[in-house]
Amino acid sequence: MKLSTDVTTGKVGLGTIAAAALIKPFEESLLAGIVGDGNLVSGTVKAVGAVVGAELIGDTSPFLGNAVGIAFGMDAVEDYLGALGIGSKAFMSGGGGANSEEAF
Repeated sequence: MKLSTDVTTGKVGLGTIAAAALIKPFEESLLAGIVGDGNLVSGTVKAVGAVVGAELIGDTSPFLGNAVGIAFGMDAVEDYLGALGIGSKAFMSGGGGANSEEAF
């Protein structure tokens, strides 16, 4: 089996990371009222948002598309971990689920 040589990698710049850090709190608070936070449903919605947002926005602005994808993706992982009771919110609250608004 031969591995593909067409794969390329790129660096994520500090500006993209900073933009993602600015986007994340806004998308998190916006979606918390709709799908909750720290549960499997919110994690799935944010994971889909990461892919779709990065693709749609990335076509016109790769910088912003990457930032949106990173912000939504980080939040999705945080929600999945919270739903499993192993996220940072669980550690800060002394264990248990991230929120009382569990979807599953």
